[in-house]
Order: sequence, then C-alpha cells, then structure tokens
Amino acid sequence: MKILTAAQIREADACTIQSEPVSSYQLMERAAHACFEWIKKHFSHTFRFDIICGPGNNGGDGLAIARMLLMDAYKVKVYLLRPDAGSSLSRDAHKNYNILHQLHPDCIRYIQDPKDLSELEPGSVLLDCIFGTGLNRTVEGWYASCIDTLNTHRGFKIAVDLPSGLPADDLPASHYIFRADHTLSFQVYKRTFLHPESKGYTGEVHILDIRLSAAYLSSIETENYVADEAWVKQHFRKREQNTHKGNFGHVAIIAGSYGMMGAAVLSCQAALRSGCGLVTGIIPGKGIDIMQVSIPEVMCSTSGKNTLYAYSRFRICRGHWHRSGFGTAP
Repeated sequence: MKILTAAQIREADACTIQSEPVSSYQLMERAAHACFEWIKKHFSHTFRFDIICGPGNNGGDGLAIARMLLMDAYKVKVYLLRPDAGSSLSRDAHKNYNILHQLHPDCIRYIQDPKDLSELEPGSVLLDCIFGTGLNRTVEGWYASCIDTLNTHRGFKIAVDLPSGLPADDLPASHYIFRADHTLSFQVYKRTFLHPESKGYTGEVHILDIRLSAAYLSSIETENYVADEAWVKQHFRKREQNTHKGNFGHVAIIAGSYGMMGAAVLSCQAALRSGCGLVTGIIPGKGIDIMQVSIPEVMCSTSGKNTLYAYSRFRICRGHWHRSGFGTAP
C-alpha cells in the first residue's frame, strides 16, 4: 500500500470528485459510512457514544457518523466545539449539521468552555472529529485545552482520519494531541502512522476503503510503501510447475558471531520464506552447528573460528550471488 502525503490525499479526493463524478458531500458520506460500519462491527448497542466535532470537514464526518449511529438506535451525544459565538462550519459540515439538527436536535450540545468536556460520562466511547489532515499547524489555546481535557476521559477513544493535533506528514510537534486507542483512517497510510513517536497517539490504525480514484492512486508516484498483503501478492513471483529452486535466485547473507547467531538464523529463514530459491549463510565456523540444525535448507560457508570481524574485507562475486546482505548483530 502506498503512503501518501496530506497534499496527495487532497489531490486523490479532488480527482475522485471530478472523475466519478461525486460531490464532496457524498465523499464525506462514504467516509462516515465506512466508520459507522467499523463501529457497528466492534461495539454493541450497550455502548454510548460521545462525538466531539470541530468546525471543518473532520467535524462534518463526526456529524454524519452521529446521524448514522442514531438511525441504528445507538445512544449518541454530539459536542460541537464553538470557541466563540461567531464560529462557522465548513460547507459540508454545515449541511450535515442541518440534517442532524432536524432529525435529532436534542443530541447536540455546544461547547464554549473546555471545562464542560470534563463532564462526559465515564465509560462512553469518545470519537475525536475535531481536526483531520487539513490542520497544518500545532494546536494552541482554546482547542489545546479541549484536547487536554478529552485525553483524561475514561473509556475507549477513537480518532477519525487522524488524532487531532497530530501532523499527517511529520513527527508529533506538541503535547496537545488526542490520544486514541484506535484511529480510523481512509484508503492509504499517512506518513505519521509509521513513526514510532506517533504510536502513543494513534493506537491501532485501521485503513478503511472509501473508493478513492483507483486511477489516481495507481499513477501517483511515492517512495514510501507499506508491505501489506496486497503489496506482497503483487510482487511475489508466481511458481510454475516446471521450475526448481535454482530458478528463484541465490542470496548470500553475511551474519553472526559467537553467541550471537540469532540474526543469522532469522535472516536466512526470512529469505527462504519470502521466496528466495537458494540461500547461503556466510557465517563464523563456531555457528555452523546452530545454522544447520535450525535451517537445514540453508547452505553454509564458514571462515573465521568465532567471528567474521577478523576479515579485513569481503568480496561478493555478483556473477555467483544474485543478492547479498550483511549483518553484525541480532
């Protein structure tokens, strides 16, 4: 799966809207419905939901999710963040607000004091729909106080699209970031999801299909990929019946030291399982028993009694080995 920047994701949205054609509001409905289906699969009707909505399209997602949950007889309260009386919603968020207000006016509460968020019922499922990928700066002031309060909530916390305050493309740059147990994001991974520093904010990430333009997604160039099941199937070489291991390459793995043969064993196992035909472990002599007992399919070339560090240089003949790897520790 490709990893796209926030700008590329916006381009994918725009391309989908133009090529199908579909309106931005209908695309928002797709995203909301994908979240609703995930929630319905994982939470029974005994749970109560508190949905925190900001003024932009992420808030619009939340308002649409609230409507769908209410129509399915879930217990839902919506908290619309309004730092001042003049706060306005985005066009699509306003449309979803009008629909929800007509159907369920009593479920909406307007928040002008962040302290009011501390009164959320403990144990409810909290949905963060304040800011998504459209946010391009750190959260400060009034909204930072809201996020700080929400992070004290005792109950499941779910972020829609992106935890509010977390940059889509970069490392976390502030402590005012919503801490989710689950993040429901759309179509592709965002770069921030792969940073270990972001894990404490995203929790478990779930990528939901909202049918963005397949033509755009296949054509857009990126250097970043997640090696998921679909990617592996695309790149895994098909095995014909009249082939043998010699048809699928020969890999040399240089690894291991006395007492530290784990990396060598695991690397050779990984090479075999990923489809390499022949694998040779270039290892110290002291490690040959471990290697041949652990993975008898691997050929071994030994030199050096205890370690490979005694060598001043290695020479890999590219005509003999198709690929080589070098490791120094488990």
